[in-house]
Amino acid sequence: MEILKGHKRTRLFAAIGGVVVVLVAGLISVATVTGESDDRDKFSAAVADLAGQPMARYKAALAGAELDIEATADGTAFGNLLFAGRRIELMSIGGKSYLRVPDQLLSTVVPKQSPTDLRGKWITGTDGPLGAAMGDVMSPPELAARIRTALDRTTEFPHLEEPVDGTPALKVTTLDGDLFITENAPHRVLRFGDAASAPAIPPLPPMPRLPTMPPGAPALPGMPSRPGGGGAGTGVRQPGKVRMDLSYPGKSRVIGVYEKLVAEVGNLEVAIDAGVLFEVDANARFTDCEALSCTVAVKAKATSPAGRVVGPVTADVRLDMTIDGVPAGECRTTGQLPATGAGTISCVHDDLEWTAIYTLMEAAKKVKPITFIQAKGELQARALIKPDVERIKDRVREELAERRRGGEECIGLASPAGEPCHDPCPPGTPVNQFFPAAIEPASVGGKVFEDGRAIGGAVCLTAVRRPSGPRPEEPHDKISGMVKGHLVAAMFWGSRMIDNVVAMYSRANNPGMLHNVETTVRDHVDAREKVWYRVIAHYPDPHTPVPDSVLIEVDGSHGLSCRITVANTPEGTPSSKCK
Repeated sequence: MEILKGHKRTRLFAAIGGVVVVLVAGLISVATVTGESDDRDKFSAAVADLAGQPMARYKAALAGAELDIEATADGTAFGNLLFAGRRIELMSIGGKSYLRVPDQLLSTVVPKQSPTDLRGKWITGTDGPLGAAMGDVMSPPELAARIRTALDRTTEFPHLEEPVDGTPALKVTTLDGDLFITENAPHRVLRFGDAASAPAIPPLPPMPRLPTMPPGAPALPGMPSRPGGGGAGTGVRQPGKVRMDLSYPGKSRVIGVYEKLVAEVGNLEVAIDAGVLFEVDANARFTDCEALSCTVAVKAKATSPAGRVVGPVTADVRLDMTIDGVPAGECRTTGQLPATGAGTISCVHDDLEWTAIYTLMEAAKKVKPITFIQAKGELQARALIKPDVERIKDRVREELAERRRGGEECIGLASPAGEPCHDPCPPGTPVNQFFPAAIEPASVGGKVFEDGRAIGGAVCLTAVRRPSGPRPEEPHDKISGMVKGHLVAAMFWGSRMIDNVVAMYSRANNPGMLHNVETTVRDHVDAREKVWYRVIAHYPDPHTPVPDSVLIEVDGSHGLSCRITVANTPEGTPSSKCK
């Protein structure tokens, strides 16, 4: 019996985690600055605006990596790090920080664990930079507080104008770099830091030696020790001059991020905590090993930095079984180990592969009886238990509902006297231009449709059009009683191509979509209301080209708001009517 121990997770994982964390920490760190003038009130107004933002987006390029993160007012953050040509996803929520690593980097990032067991999963850690990961990303209010402290120690504010990506801006130079705000009201923070003088990587805590990167990947820069010592968790942030650009997502984008978070929180049920290790007893106990099944009891002890394990540890167990050296399938189970001391997790291996191999070996035992059953494998610690995941999900759902109810100021929109409004479209979105979602593969009965199936699309509406030109493309798998259905209506600038056309039952198309949603939106746009219009097709399985329902989300500048699901059935019943 041999079981691979779960000791010593990879150093490179910690190193890449360190890049993530320290990049983030350096990006968001604000140290003291010096300088004053007539523009002080404008900079203060910009900081106050930042403090009140529901979400801010931080972008930076450093150390050969591109960082793009959106942080909410409650401290949740979601984004990605483009590193070595691969995108590492980042998320901070519920007091923990996670990375999701592409398949191509799993063996390098976590060499002591099976890539198969980590594929597509969120991974979190504890010690050093990996444990902090996204935790050092500041929420808009936290970042505003740091900048406000810096401005309070500034004594000179000369009037300096310097555009940021074409936007007229005011600049003040500080010891920590340059702070840019919009020249015109409402004043907003656009950029902070100093790319020219910034180090390739901000100061890091002490960490292990970096292993060799795979062929073709750029070398990581050297990592200096943090001045004065101190590891992760000390609460000390060293000032950094890395330049970050800030932008402010509109209501629709904020809602979209929260929707993404709701979906991703569910995936945390199988998230792995790489900071929890296991001491495994190599002498496992085998019982009742017969043709139908074999039970393996594994004794292990969870270990981690002091204070990390405060309750029972949920562990995923994978054992590769062999009979006299012949592979006989995998035994997988999930169990709990105590917070202190060793515990036992039993795995019952009863799949068909075990039965087939055992039976064949038994049949040949006249020549050589079965003498040796072996199990090799590993344990991985779950990052969260299901009740914790549900609590986080409930909180995110509540925040999503609140954001859907909330509004924003009008920005450049004509608003009727006394009527509140907001810009519903994401900043910089071109108006009256259809944006389709990516096409997905589709097939029916083994027949593959090379041009795939439509997923949905969106458009920022300030006008509607009278459709003209060629007829829509023929959708896949359309049967009697169905029509060519636009996900985003042609009058809303929707495409006539297969990226926007699906087979829909006649009544789902009209009155389902047309009467219950589209005519209302058209009337509001004709009345000069700006509308963010988004449609998402829902499919019953990963392959069929015909959706079973369509979700329509409408957000108007003057109060129009609805979220309606239309069933793609002969009745075409909508969940409600847009008003």
